[in-house]
Amino acid sequence: MAFFVLMWGTVDLVSSSIGLIRLPSSRSIGADETGGSSSLSFEKGDQYFDSYYQSKMLSDRLWDSLARVLVGGMIFAYCRKTVEKMEKQA
Repeated sequence: MAFFVLMWGTVDLVSSSIGLIRLPSSRSIGADETGGSSSLSFEKGDQYFDSYYQSKMLSDRLWDSLARVLVGGMIFAYCRKTVEKMEKQA
C-alpha cells in the first residue's frame, strides 16, 4: 500500500511539474492586451485570471504530491526495514 502511495505521488509530482513548466505565464497574457473594445479587455482579463488560478492549482498539486512522496517514502522505508528485521529473526 505504501509503495502504491509512493508511486502515485511520484506520478502526480511529475505531472504537476510538467504542467507548471508548460503553463504560459500570466504576465505574457496580460502584456498581450493592447486596448481596444471593452469586451476584448474583459476576455483578456478572464484569460489572465484563468492562467493565474490554474498556476495556483498546479502549485498546490505540486506541494501535495511532494508531501505524499515524502510521507509515502518514509512509510515504505519503515515497512521495508521492519520486514527485513523480521526475516533476519526467522
